[in-house]
Amino acid sequence: MGSIFLFIVIGIGSLASMLFIGFMLRSQQGLMSATAVDYQALTRMFLERTGFRLAEMPDAPVDEQARVLVARQSDPVNAQQGYEVRYVLQKYGKVVHHQTFTRLASVSASWTVPLSEPAPVGFHILKAVKAEPAYPQRIAMNDPRWDGAFQIYGQNPEALQQLLPSSGLLELLESSVAVDLRVLSDRVVFLDPANRNVMAALGGRVGMAMVGGDPTQLSEMTIAAYNHITDVMLMASETGR
Repeated sequence: MGSIFLFIVIGIGSLASMLFIGFMLRSQQGLMSATAVDYQALTRMFLERTGFRLAEMPDAPVDEQARVLVARQSDPVNAQQGYEVRYVLQKYGKVVHHQTFTRLASVSASWTVPLSEPAPVGFHILKAVKAEPAYPQRIAMNDPRWDGAFQIYGQNPEALQQLLPSSGLLELLESSVAVDLRVLSDRVVFLDPANRNVMAALGGRVGMAMVGGDPTQLSEMTIAAYNHITDVMLMASETGR
């Protein structure tokens, strides 16, 4: 149980923890016994394939960043007390900030893109999330597909009714299990307090148990989930421009 405890306390928001939890679930179900995993190599692959870097050392070699991440995530003191990891990504002239806070087996995640110019129109899209709307007026898209999937709040009903259905953003968000996307005057924010979207992309506990014996497959699924959220952030930051 010592090795299981050491790695289960690695935050669910990290690639290394996703991999180990998959192994652990398969072991619990008698599908396989947990085996050694090169977490540093897999974390390096996550950084390389997503483009994220540690915010405190973005120019350091990727191998060094992977070593720091794995050491931080596998520290039992950090796991008990909770710890924060801040990432940064530069893409298409935008800067995406990603932050996780992990304690034991729970994680909260957020993404932010600062805007160099005020957003042309502000809006707040919710799906399966209870949150105080950033704007007072709820706006119908007059399309059952979107009105049934999302709660949309904003400043300018006419503009948003034309803009959002044609922007591709709603299609991109449709596969998300939980959405709290805010386009504010100076930034775009995506909040996922329980990291539900990454977990769902891995198929939840059952899916992770099924693919836990294949670290490459689990890595690919995690990377795809992160890249999808990055695409959402970049598209939202350009919507209406």
